[in-house]
Amino acid sequence: MGEIFSMTNTTKLIELDKKKYILRIPGKGTDKLINRQQEYEVYQLIKDYNISDKILFFDKDTGIKITKFIGNCHNVNPQNMNDVKLAIKTIRKLHDLNLHINFEFNLKERINFYESLMKKSKYHDYNEIKQRIFKLIDNVDTLQINKCLCHIDPNQDNILIDNNTNEVKALVDWEYAAMQDPLVDLAMFVIYAGYDKNMIDFVLKQYTEEIPENVIFRYYAYIAICGLLWSNWCEYKNQLGQCFGGTYELSQYNYAKQYSRYAEDYL
Repeated sequence: MGEIFSMTNTTKLIELDKKKYILRIPGKGTDKLINRQQEYEVYQLIKDYNISDKILFFDKDTGIKITKFIGNCHNVNPQNMNDVKLAIKTIRKLHDLNLHINFEFNLKERINFYESLMKKSKYHDYNEIKQRIFKLIDNVDTLQINKCLCHIDPNQDNILIDNNTNEVKALVDWEYAAMQDPLVDLAMFVIYAGYDKNMIDFVLKQYTEEIPENVIFRYYAYIAICGLLWSNWCEYKNQLGQCFGGTYELSQYNYAKQYSRYAEDYL
């Protein structure tokens, strides 16, 4: 039995009768962060579309999950342009299915909720940045947006590419999936990868050829919004004793600061 890195859960590779499986045990504090009933409903919705891992067992109360192990594959390398293009193609494939479910990933509500868990931010300008972010959300909410089922966390670790065919085998870990603007998924991908502005703009061009100003505004706004959201999430997880090291946590807050300014330029 071997453990697989996860920022949210304890994930283990197990073997039984010469067959391999992935066991997920929800991490500390995830009972407050994730609605397992909703996650189960998402898996039921997508199970026939061949875009996700295959569920063998799912406990809606505890969140314990067992899936088939997907072998001979690798996670997306965010510095490999072929991998990145495949990842964006997969994200677009999900959105093009135009699936609908009866709950939404509400960005303002989630920011406030994670804030209530972390109590007080360590950043001295947090209230100023939050005010800018909420102004962006209010502006986005005035737009006519065709929402669909989004993964919400389609980062490189959740996209598996076949080593032989060089095709995506599965998009995994649908814990946060819900209705949202498809551009939210794109924003989530780039901020997890830690991209600079050149790569952020490159990813948008890979996703869509038509990029009017309102699309750029929404994209930059979501990068800022999601940066603050995950910054709050990280601060809460820190208080539980889970630190991620490196620059990830600070980078999320910096996306909130920098891209809120970029988005404001399009208002």
